[in-house]
Amino acid sequence: MDYEEVRIETINNGAAKELFEEEFKKVLANINDISVESDAVRSITLVFTIKPSKDRMAAVTTVEARTKLASVLPHGSSIFLSFNKNVAKAFVNNIKQTTMNFEASQEEKQEVV
Repeated sequence: MDYEEVRIETINNGAAKELFEEEFKKVLANINDISVESDAVRSITLVFTIKPSKDRMAAVTTVEARTKLASVLPHGSSIFLSFNKNVAKAFVNNIKQTTMNFEASQEEKQEVV
């Protein structure tokens, strides 16, 4: 009988290769995502754990993949604050700025002239 030594591609029946390939797909998708920083570093770490038996004749092995992807870019915006009698309110539009109605009907436009 031939005995095969453990190698990275044979440990846990090839799980390391499968885990890497799945995580690599996530990395590629993250690189392609326009809502994340384009040049951020991504990483894949394979962690092998080996727990020997007390008699040192065997060991239980596990392999897991840990992936670090680029975070979604923060989104900035403005809000407008109003204070009335020590009560604060926040608005998405500037309440002190007047608006122009560009959607006015032709009749309304003629009345202005």
